[in-house]
Amino acid sequence: MKNDGVSSAIGTIILVALTVVLVAIISAVIMGMTGCNTSGSIDNTISDKIIVYQSNIPGEFNFILTKNGYDMIIAYVDSYPVKIIYAAKPKVLYSLTNISSGNHNISIVVVVLDSLFYGNLECPLYTDELTF
Repeated sequence: MKNDGVSSAIGTIILVALTVVLVAIISAVIMGMTGCNTSGSIDNTISDKIIVYQSNIPGEFNFILTKNGYDMIIAYVDSYPVKIIYAAKPKVLYSLTNISSGNHNISIVVVVLDSLFYGNLECPLYTDELTF
């Protein structure tokens, strides 16, 4: 009699691989790694993650992070990246300088590097249109 089924070794490998994939998906959902967590308030002056203020020096904008664990922060002025901060630290003053006078859209985003399924994610911390 000839057995035409899948061998037990291949079947075991397939079941283990399927289990690993399911565990990864479930843990990603539970730990909130599947998207940006923007549940904190993002208003124009303060949130639970960032404190921002416009300096009294013309063309300067300052911000202080209040949380740990950011891989990278990118500051945009009118959709152009003007400052990239790797391994950003909390309670450190960061400044954007030499901003030309006029109205500008300022955005500070967190980049989550190598997220499980989505690659790099940009999650907004702050956005506003300011006059310099």
